[in-house]
This record gives sequence, C-alpha cells and structure tokens, in this order.
Amino acid sequence: MAAAAASEGFEIIAAAGGDGSVGAVAAGLVGSGTAARLGVVPIGTGNDFARGLGLPLEVLSAVENLTSDGVRTVDVIRCRSPQMPGAERLSLNAVVGGLGGRISDSMTPKMSRRWGRFAYLRAGLSDLITGSPLPVDLTIDGHRRSLDCLMLVLANTRFAGGAIPFAPGADPSDGRVDVVAIPGMPRPALIRTAIRVLRGRHDGTRGLIMRSGRSIQIAAGPSFWFNLDGETWVAGEARFDVLPGAVDVVVPSLPTRGQLSDPP
Repeated sequence: MAAAAASEGFEIIAAAGGDGSVGAVAAGLVGSGTAARLGVVPIGTGNDFARGLGLPLEVLSAVENLTSDGVRTVDVIRCRSPQMPGAERLSLNAVVGGLGGRISDSMTPKMSRRWGRFAYLRAGLSDLITGSPLPVDLTIDGHRRSLDCLMLVLANTRFAGGAIPFAPGADPSDGRVDVVAIPGMPRPALIRTAIRVLRGRHDGTRGLIMRSGRSIQIAAGPSFWFNLDGETWVAGEARFDVLPGAVDVVVPSLPTRGQLSDPP
C-alpha cells in the first residue's frame, strides 16, 4: 500500500502504529524511485524508532509534525536468510536475536495495554536472567568471532525493546549498524550488566561486545530466533547489510524538547 501510494504521487506516507508497522511502511518506500517521505504517528507498544529520532510521542503532536518541512535521511537494514532463499526483509529500527528474538510471540494485547512500553521489558527480562546462552558465529565486516550469546541486538537507532538504550551511540544516518552482544556470564554479573544496559551506561562493560559495521553475518542453532522491529522472523542463520540513506523521514523543524534524552 505504501509503495502504491508513493507511485501515485503522495508526498508523505504516514504510518500510525508501532515499530513493526512503521518498518513495513518504510519498506514500501525503499527503492520506490519517488520523493515520498515517511511520516510516523507512534501508537504502538515500543515506539523505539520515533523515540530514537526525537519524533513527537504524543499522537496529536505527531500528526501536527506531518506538516513539518524537516527531513532526515536514514539507513535501513536489509535482512536475508538461507531459510528464505530469494526473499528479503527490511528492518528500520533494530534486529534482536537470541533471548528476545520471539518476545512478540509471548506478548498479549492485555499486556501491551497494561504495561505500555514496559511490556517488552516485563516479558523479556526474566528470560534474560534465567536463560541459557547459545553458540553463535558472529561476523562483522569480515571479522569473525565465536561466542556463547544470550542476546544480540543490531541497532539502527539508540533504542529497542521498549525504550531500552541498547546502543547509546547509534546514528541512523551513518551507514553503519551498532552491534551489541550479551554473552553468557554468571548471574550476578548479568544482573549488573542488565542494570547498566537499562541506564544506557554499559559501554566498556567487561564481557559485553559493542561494535559497529556495514555487513553482519550470524550463524547459530535453530533455537536462536531473530525479530525485525519487534516482529518474529527466522531462526538460525541470517545476513544483515546496511542500505545507507534509504528513507527520508519527516522530523520536527526544530528538535522536540525532551525526546532525545527520554530515560528508559
């Protein structure tokens, strides 16, 4: 629908929904050959893409922002898997693998309504603390390493999982994706690491892997699931490549006060 609207000459295609809906509309605009821009009205559970770009999070303000002349060109992550030959998906905000890869499957509308953006945290934190790491081969721009991994986040913006600042330094316009890998570690160390991640103060944490790259390949077992912008995708093996400057997003002409520094 987004691709058709762009081809018909609409200048702004607005997505009213969460990160999955916004990412799906963005996918329709990538490669459309038009000047159509992506508008965002964040009415989902996490709304991490809107938060990461400093877009208004209140509905009426978000709708008003659609008339802004501000534009930001952002990257998109192209996602491919040998389990789906010839097919590819796009992720606008973040890819999450391992524990959290199927978090949307355990979410219910009741949980979303009751807990809001904290629903993802409630659904996933206990799994992270009690779960077992899985063997993963991680290759970033040709540099390969093997690790036992609990959770892996490929972040285009700062936030994922409902305002958790997994990648505090992420820039969605730099042509790179930030990679955050949480390996297996003793439970006390894992709890301390989780607290630092929630506060966005985990850079330099011992054992934590924080890198960035343009091309990421991941090989793991069938229990290592991936989700794209919160939507369950495939398990086991996948490749992710950055498509620089793939989508133009309507942003405030001036930064929206408070949005860029919202605490988790």
